Amino acid sequence: MRIFRWASHPGWSATEPGSSKRSIKFLIIITRIKNINNGGIAICLNTDEDVSKLSQELSNNADFASFSISKPVRRKPQFILFGVDSSYNKDSITKALLLKNEIFKDGGFEVHFSIKSKSSNNWVISVIPDLYPVIKDHGCLYLNFERVRIETFISVMQCSTCGTLGHTRNHCSNTQACFSCSSTDDHDRTSCEPRCINCTNHNVRFRSGFSKITDAVINTVQY
Repeated sequence: MRIFRWASHPGWSATEPGSSKRSIKFLIIITRIKNINNGGIAICLNTDEDVSKLSQELSNNADFASFSISKPVRRKPQFILFGVDSSYNKDSITKALLLKNEIFKDGGFEVHFSIKSKSSNNWVISVIPDLYPVIKDHGCLYLNFERVRIETFISVMQCSTCGTLGHTRNHCSNTQACFSCSSTDDHDRTSCEPRCINCTNHNVRFRSGFSKITDAVINTVQY
């Protein structure tokens, strides 16, 4: 079981499942309950205080002794550095960023991995949240004496079977879908009309008007 902090919503006095169980004697605000991978449940709450109350109650309750309770760690913002010379590796990029970027004088970043391009590499780094708006506004970083273009990097889990975000093919029971039009029918994929399954699902559930996959993804990532 994971405990989330979520947006405000009307209060809910929580009780344990089953009519014979005793009530949990405090008021908390539960905004959403949903299933997650590996048979878990995500309980979305309004405040950190509510998270602490529920977590403590469940930890001390013998009926939930077999549950693993945790609070997810928020992912740090990421940037992608474009057109980095292929001679750089993880260690040399770290040293080069420290050398010429005053904003990193106290650290606050981590180099993760590279993505090969035609004649160079693109590198992904993460930064602490306080540095994100400053770096984003600046629009570039320096590797030794070279100025490198950067953009926000958004990495999400996407199934290679059905194209849906949030799980991988190892946990998918859906039918193989076309990544261009989301259809599960056998057809010519070179001429089908583009249609994003994630934007379509989001529009149905939340009455939004997304037309591109990046619109739906950006809407679910917070910094």
